[in-house]
Amino acid sequence: MAHKVNLYDPVNGWSNGTLRPYQTLEFDDPDAAIAAAIGRIRETGSISAACITADCALCADLPAYFKLTNAIAKWLAENPIDGSWMGILTEDPEHWAEIGVKTPLEMEKYLLLTEYSDYHKSVRGFRPRGDGFTMATPIEKIQAAWDALARSEPQDEAGIDQGETSPEGLLAWVVETLRQAGRDAVVHLNRDGDGTSIDPAFQGAGSRMPEALAAELRKLAPALIRCEIADFDENYRLSGRLMIDRRGDVFLDAEDFEQDWDYQRSVDTEMLTEMEFEPPADAGGALAM
Repeated sequence: MAHKVNLYDPVNGWSNGTLRPYQTLEFDDPDAAIAAAIGRIRETGSISAACITADCALCADLPAYFKLTNAIAKWLAENPIDGSWMGILTEDPEHWAEIGVKTPLEMEKYLLLTEYSDYHKSVRGFRPRGDGFTMATPIEKIQAAWDALARSEPQDEAGIDQGETSPEGLLAWVVETLRQAGRDAVVHLNRDGDGTSIDPAFQGAGSRMPEALAAELRKLAPALIRCEIADFDENYRLSGRLMIDRRGDVFLDAEDFEQDWDYQRSVDTEMLTEMEFEPPADAGGALAM
């Protein structure tokens, strides 16, 4: 049992499109784990340089668990790094109690169930049905199903079926890809009289993104924007960015050039369930509602 801190080289640590740790440190002391992770981030200037994994068995309660899991995000809020952003798990105990999460182990299980469902959607094209997984299922059984799914044959080189993937499924794939890479993404947006530019990148140092992932983010970005700006297709001039973290949180920071609106808010990604991509023959990754 130990809290783990993975250390990364954000520039040179890539292998087959995945950022892999060059060292994993183990700690019993949560403060020591946090200090090691923050130290590496300070050293590199990149939030992708370290990741903390809390051992729920060493956490007496949810506040102790949140202390570790939210440590980097809270540090970043107080020590901004240009182009970097990270979502924070809510620490409201009433919120978690309403969905049956009262202990660190239950939190681990809930997050694993959520990630498994999203990953299943991205790989198979639909969410798991009839597997019997609930909060009463042993976490080892859920992890085994996750591992088996990860070993399964992807539908194509990118891991998704381009003709069938929905915006909801594509977001799940993007988030899983970011999670495996230990990175967060920012999508810069600009539209003027010369057209629309959508430029994805990793946040922080070593920001160049593999083209396969960048292409999917260019396709997904308009759908995410429409979750908050229904008339995004109208031809007004705008500038801004979408920030997508490896936990699946999406934040929109955008404004039009005439100052008719200014959006700084978390994106309600549940709206994606009402959208679908048109067939690939229709250029531009347009959406149908």
